[in-house]
Amino acid sequence: MFLVLTPSFVLVPDMVFSYSDLAHFWTVLVSLSLFPHLVFTSSNDDCQLLQSTVPIARVTTALNLGYPVPVVCSGDVTLNKCEGTCESSVSPSVTTHPGFKKNCRCCKETSTTTKEVYLPICVHNGKIYPDYQHKIWVKEITGCQCQACTG
Repeated sequence: MFLVLTPSFVLVPDMVFSYSDLAHFWTVLVSLSLFPHLVFTSSNDDCQLLQSTVPIARVTTALNLGYPVPVVCSGDVTLNKCEGTCESSVSPSVTTHPGFKKNCRCCKETSTTTKEVYLPICVHNGKIYPDYQHKIWVKEITGCQCQACTG
């Protein structure tokens, strides 16, 4: 492919572009190369914040007759997750190596918070400690969005 510049047109075999068309093309091309991290939303994106139940177990120490004993505390905790689909594409390109422009997007968390949860079932040697529950802190997702895939 070759370009020929004339005073009023840029010529490509079988195509004619005005200088304003070329200027617009270069503006878009430069914007994409300077800001490749920008996320363009699509009407086909469906990334949602949903609730899920997660089983959690931790080993900790409890007092039994004044003596510390190892106990396993567990429980099902309700936490948010990101789930859905995001529009992605791969297209031929003469400006990127190795000849393809990849737009890979994933449904990912945009924000999190720390949540306090309790594990209500604590066991030592088969004995349940009904008056004991173990408190832990976990990260919980508070927002989701289609973003560039990484890693």
